Order: sequence, then C-alpha cells, then structure tokens
Amino acid sequence: MTVTQTVVTKEMLLGILTHRAVLWAFVEPVHGPRLWEMKSQESFANVVRRNVIVLTRGLRAQSTSSNTELITPDVFSALVDRTGGTSEVFDHVKGLSGRDLMWVMQKLPTAAESAARALAADFSARSYLTMRSEVPTQDLDWMPERSQTASHQRLDLIGLAEDGVLEIIELKVTSHPNSRDGNDFPQLRKQFAAVRARLGDASRPLRARLLYIHVDGATPTWRTFADERR
Repeated sequence: MTVTQTVVTKEMLLGILTHRAVLWAFVEPVHGPRLWEMKSQESFANVVRRNVIVLTRGLRAQSTSSNTELITPDVFSALVDRTGGTSEVFDHVKGLSGRDLMWVMQKLPTAAESAARALAADFSARSYLTMRSEVPTQDLDWMPERSQTASHQRLDLIGLAEDGVLEIIELKVTSHPNSRDGNDFPQLRKQFAAVRARLGDASRPLRARLLYIHVDGATPTWRTFADERR
C-alpha cells in the first residue's frame, strides 16, 4: 500500500500500520504448512504481535529525539511500505502531534490482532490453497500490458481456493461503526475489473469481500461485494 500526497490523519496512519502488521506475513505466497499455521488464530496473532513491536519501535523513534542510525526515516518508510524507502510515510508522521502518535501506538496492537484473528478464522473456514498480500494486478499473469491505459490495482489479499475461486480481500480500519459499505465499493469494483482483465478468463469465478476492523474494539465485520461461485 503506497501512501500518496495527501494529509494523513491519525486514523489513516493507524490503518497504514495495521495493514503492514497483518499483511507482512503474506508478501511472499503462503501455502502448505505455513498457511495451515495461519489458520490458527493464536499462531497468526503471535506473528502480528511481533510485527506490531517492530512498527511501534520504528514509529516511536521517528516521533522522539532518540532516533538512531538503525531506525532512520528511510528505514521506517521501508518497513511500512513494501516499495521501500521511497515512501512518504515519515513526512506524514512529522505532521501529526505527539498525542495523535500516542493514540496510534495505543490502538495498533488491538486493531492488528483483531484483524489477524478474523482472517485466521476465515482461512480455517475456507479451503484456501495459497494466499498472497499487496499484489499488483499486473502480476497476476506473465503477459505484458496490452494497453498503456490499463488499470493497475494493488490487492490487500488474494487467495486461491480449492474450488477454483479467486478470492480478493480488502482490509479497512475504521473509527466509524456505521460506515456505509457502498463508500468502499467503487475501489473494489475497479479491482474486480482489473483482475478480470488480467486473467483474461471470463469463466474463472471471483469473490471480493471487505473486512472492517473497528477502532473502538467492536467485532470485525465482513461484507461481500461480489461472489461468482458456481
């Protein structure tokens, strides 16, 4: 997930860090015994807790005068964004108050673990063969782009189920308990179209869902955007 030129609020920074803490484990495709491990809520939660420690230490180093050569702004940005140290995360951190940063650090462990447990339960309930995070749609096959105007989308999670369904999961961290799902559907609609275009197979069933993680600690909420299972 790349941070663009925009004003980042404490809620947005919490979402960025929650995504990284949870999705880190799937940057490389996860399958076999490793995927089975992620189907255990406690195992996945432990992985995410360790990631939260790393991210919290990095964030604290950027927000105090104790910054060291080991956790420079570039290093912190590389931790948060898989594209590396070119990210602008540090610039946004500088724009937040100490109180806001403390709020983020306090909320991050609960939000990240809540997401991990919800995903683990879902992994356990469904027959996934493999999962991968932060996947550019242009990486879904080896063919070059047919058009310079092709739509490129980055998927939070994409998985292949035993029944052949390709699953798209988008993670949303929200402080609004009554968020209207329709507000997020345009993003999923673009992702859905981009995936379909890259696959070039109209018969391949796709499923797209949103997982809402609530900052106030409420139970995570799943919402289905599309389900083409046959």
